[in-house]
Amino acid sequence: MTQAAVDRGLDAARPCVVVAAIMTLNEGASIADVVRAVPRGVIDRIIVADGGSTDATVAHAREAGAEVVEAGRGYGGGRRRHTSLHGRRRR
Repeated sequence: MTQAAVDRGLDAARPCVVVAAIMTLNEGASIADVVRAVPRGVIDRIIVADGGSTDATVAHAREAGAEVVEAGRGYGGGRRRHTSLHGRRRR
């Protein structure tokens, strides 16, 4: 549990996790900056749901500290959002 969650009065016995889910497709040029900009004191996990990027999106996201899951090529944002929340197809 983050300090921000404790400050908001959440019960440590029933911890909550705040997740930032970022959907991507060929965002290699900017994903590292986006991941690094996420406030770590508020967000517990950063998950990048990649839609089959052919550039360095996955590598840059991992290097910046995000978990990466693959939604599969050809699927839209809904499939990537679902995959990011359920953590399937890790890559």
